[in-house]
Amino acid sequence: IGMPLEDLSWQYRFDTLTGEVQIIDFDTAVLGGKISIPAARYNPARDRQQVDVVFADLRVDSLINLAEYPGLEADGLISGYLPFIIEGDTISIEKGLVGALKPGGSIRYAPAGSAPSSNPALRLVNDALANYQYQTMNTEVFYDKDGELLLSVQLQGSNPDMNAGQAINLN
Repeated sequence: IGMPLEDLSWQYRFDTLTGEVQIIDFDTAVLGGKISIPAARYNPARDRQQVDVVFADLRVDSLINLAEYPGLEADGLISGYLPFIIEGDTISIEKGLVGALKPGGSIRYAPAGSAPSSNPALRLVNDALANYQYQTMNTEVFYDKDGELLLSVQLQGSNPDMNAGQAINLN
């Protein structure tokens, strides 16, 4: 999908009698960090299966670059896990957790060619994100069977250019 994997290593077992595939110690370098699957079993005869994907030290700027979102820059490191649920021919994620590593990072959002908003609340958020320095980023991820992504993000930080660096919490 356009995401380079490096230093890929894994062990697997395949049971020809049952059709079960077992993955043991999958590791790869990606986005400046590491993705791993400590252990997973896939058996096409089972109705519901879970594969836990763990990631550590992923670079936020590399992730943002994949999205190609104009005017958005960010940095910092994130770690977490995503429990992929396989049911039939659908994949979903239930209760995935992603968080920023200390000391946090920054988000800079300057939409290209946008005029200042007449909505005061939106203008305040845009001003805060112009140079937002976060210490905490906690994210919950749910991806349902119908393809709907529910992403809940909590940011705690400040913009040193606003109100003398007053704390700004964004949800």
